[in-house]
Amino acid sequence: MDQARVEREGQLLRLSGPVNLTSVPGLHAPCLAAAAAGAVQVDLAGASAVDSSALALLLDLRRAAEAAGGQFELRNPPAALRTLAELYGVGFLVDNRAPDA
Repeated sequence: MDQARVEREGQLLRLSGPVNLTSVPGLHAPCLAAAAAGAVQVDLAGASAVDSSALALLLDLRRAAEAAGGQFELRNPPAALRTLAELYGVGFLVDNRAPDA
């Protein structure tokens, strides 16, 4: 069975495996710790599946990074995540732009 993993390399977080309702609770704490330290880049190239829980996690990480005075950058968002982001009106997240831009 494919398991979700997070690998941290400085400011870069590589998420792999399914990033969904089942796995996000286990990914949340290590990802949030990195984001709360400031700037964070999240690479989803290794994500095998995403759902709205992944979107919620990423929004939380963005808020935490910005609250710490840093920036958030998303790399390699899967097409399914892009579709969900547009559906929920948060396309700015996957495009790495300000909410009102």
